[in-house]
Amino acid sequence: MAAIIAPHCQSVVLCDDAQRDPDSLLVTLHGVRTEMVAAAFPYSHQELCAYLELTGHEGTAAAFVVAVDALTDVEVFATPRHEVRFFGPLNLFQAIFRIRGCRFPRPGLYWIELYCSEQLVASHRLLLVERSA
Repeated sequence: MAAIIAPHCQSVVLCDDAQRDPDSLLVTLHGVRTEMVAAAFPYSHQELCAYLELTGHEGTAAAFVVAVDALTDVEVFATPRHEVRFFGPLNLFQAIFRIRGCRFPRPGLYWIELYCSEQLVASHRLLLVERSA
C-alpha cells in the first residue's frame, strides 16, 4: 500500500471571523489572535476561525482542527472532519474552519493543530491569559 503524502500548509491564522468575497475571492480576517485574555477559567469562547492555505497532491483528505493543552497534551476540543479536495501541488486550497464552543479549562499555552488524513500538517500557538477585570 502506498503511503499517503500529507498536504503542505502554507499559512495558519487564528481569528474571530473570516469572510470570503465570492466575486473577488479575497478573504478578510477579523480579530487575528495569538493570545486571548479571560477574567476566569474555565473560559468559553463562542467561536474561533482557523484560516488555512494548503497545497497537496491530487486527491481528497479528511481534514479537521484540534485544540490541545500544551501542558497536559490533552485534546480540549475539535472540529468535525471535512473532506478537502486537492488538485495538485501548484493549486492553493483556502479553507476556513469555524471552531464553535471553544472551552479552555485553564490559562496557558494551547496548540491549534490541523490534521489531514490523520496526519499532523500544521500547528499554531494560542496563549490564554487570566486577567481580572
